[in-house]
Amino acid sequence: MITERPDVARVLARYRPAGDQAVDGSIAVIVAPGIDGDAVRRAVGLSGGGRPGVAGTVVVLPDPTLPVGREMADRLRGLSPQTTVIVVDDGCADTVRTDVLSRVAHVHRVTVTTTDALPAAVRAESAPVADEPGADDAAPLRAARTALLAAARADTAAAEVEALRERRRRVAADRREAGTSDPRRAAAHTRVELAHRIGELRRALTGQVLEVIDDAPRMRRRAGGAGGAAVVTTLVETASDALARDTAAAVARLLGGPAPTSVPVVGRTDVARPRPDVRLSADDGVAVVLALSAGAGAGRASTWALGVGGVGAVVLGATVAAVLTAVVTWSRRRSGRVRTERRWALDVVADTAAAWERDVAVAVMTAEAEAADRAAAAAREDAARRESELAGIDTEIRRVGARAAARAAAYERDLAVLDGALAEIAGARAGR
Repeated sequence: MITERPDVARVLARYRPAGDQAVDGSIAVIVAPGIDGDAVRRAVGLSGGGRPGVAGTVVVLPDPTLPVGREMADRLRGLSPQTTVIVVDDGCADTVRTDVLSRVAHVHRVTVTTTDALPAAVRAESAPVADEPGADDAAPLRAARTALLAAARADTAAAEVEALRERRRRVAADRREAGTSDPRRAAAHTRVELAHRIGELRRALTGQVLEVIDDAPRMRRRAGGAGGAAVVTTLVETASDALARDTAAAVARLLGGPAPTSVPVVGRTDVARPRPDVRLSADDGVAVVLALSAGAGAGRASTWALGVGGVGAVVLGATVAAVLTAVVTWSRRRSGRVRTERRWALDVVADTAAAWERDVAVAVMTAEAEAADRAAAAAREDAARRESELAGIDTEIRRVGARAAARAAAYERDLAVLDGALAEIAGARAGR
C-alpha cells in the first residue's frame, strides 16, 4: 500500500487529524426535524451502498421551507473531512440549499441530487471508490494534505516577527536621562545661584565688620589693641566657610551626586593687609593749632569773666587752652583711627569677595567639565547598550525568519510527497 511507504507514512503520522480513523462505508441519512425520510431510506437501500473500507456517505434531506436548525447544524459540523455528502434537493429554497452547502464545505465531496436519482448517485459515489485500487489510501492522504495546508498557512511567524520589530522600535526610541541632560545649563544655573550667595555674604560681612570697627574702643579695652582685627578675621573666615559649604552642595547638585564629606577651601588670598597704624595728618595738625588758639581765647575770656588777674589769669588761661587742645587732639585721633580701620576692613572684605568669586568660578568650571565628561560617557554607554540590544533583536529576527523558511521548505517537501502519492493513486485508477 502507498500509505505504508516510509516517506508517506512519516507525513501521515505528522499531519493525520486527531481521531481520524477508517470509516466502515455505511450510509447515514440526516433528515431535518419534521420531514419524513422513509422514501430516502428506501432509495438508499435500493442502491446497494454500505460497503466496508470506503469513505462514509451521508445523505442530507433539508427542510425546504425553514433554515437549517441547531440540531441539524451540529450534525453537519460533526462530519469527518473524508466523508462524501449527497444533498437531496426536491425544490428546496435557495437560501436553505446555500446554508446546507456552506456547512458541509469542509468534507471531501458534495453532490446535489433529487430523491428519484438518489440510488444512482449513491452508486456513483460508492461503487467506483470501492472497486478501484488504492481507494482506502486516498482518503487519509487527502485529509493529511488538508491538515498540512492549514498548518502551513498558520505557521508564518508573522506575529513573532512583528513583536520583535515593535520591541526594536521601543529600544531605538529609548534614551536614558543621563544621556539627555545638558551640563552647561546646569552650570549656568549654579553660577547664578552662587553669585547671589556671594552678594548676600558680602553685604552681611560688610555690615558686621563696620559694626565691629564702630565699636573699636570697647573692643580694644576688652581684647587689647588687636581685638578689632581679630574679630574681623574671624568674621571673614566664618563667611568663607559658609560659602564653601554652599559651593560644595551646589557642585554636588551639578554632578548629580550626594553632598561631599569634605568641602573646598574658598576665600584664600595672597594679599596681606596688616592692621594699619593711625598717624596724625596735616589736617589733624591744623586742627590742633586752631584748638590751641581757641583754647587761649577761651582762657582769656574766662579770666576776664572771673575777674582774675596776674599769675592766676595766666594759669587759668593756660589750663583752658591745654584742655581744649587735648580734647580736640583726642577726637581727631579717634575719628582718624575709625576712618582708617573702616578703610582697612572694607579692603579686606573686597579682597575676600574677589577670592570668593575666583574660587567659586574654578569649582563650578571643574564641576562642569566633569559633568560634561560624565554625560558624554553616559551617552556613549547608552548608545552602545542600544546598539547591542538592536543587534540582538536583529539576530533574533533573522533566526525566526530562518526557522520559518526551514519550516516552509519542510511543508513543501511533505506536500510534494502527498501530491506524488495522490498522483500515483490517480494514475493507477486511470490505468484501470
